[in-house]
Formats: sequence, C-alpha cells, structure tokens
Amino acid sequence: MDVLHEKSGLKTITTRLLVSIMSINKMTFDNHKENLLAQLSLADPDLAEK
Repeated sequence: MDVLHEKSGLKTITTRLLVSIMSINKMTFDNHKENLLAQLSLADPDLAEK
C-alpha cells in the first residue's frame, strides 16, 4: 500500500511540475508573440492591423 501511495504522490508531483513548466512556456511564448507583433507594427503598420 505504501509503495502505491508513493507512486501516486510522485505522479502528482510530476504532473504539477509539467503543468507549471507548460504554463511558464506559454507565458514566455505569449510575451515573445507580443514583442514580435510590436516589432512588426513598427516595421509595417498595415501588417499589424490584420
């Protein structure tokens, strides 16, 4: 029973880690996307409108 409990606990921790990594990656990606859009709008205002 203890072994099962430890494995499920480890799985929970791993899942939480993955979720937090993914959300951090998404935030980073969104920031990059914002920066890219800002740079594009500076370079070509018409492009940013679309």
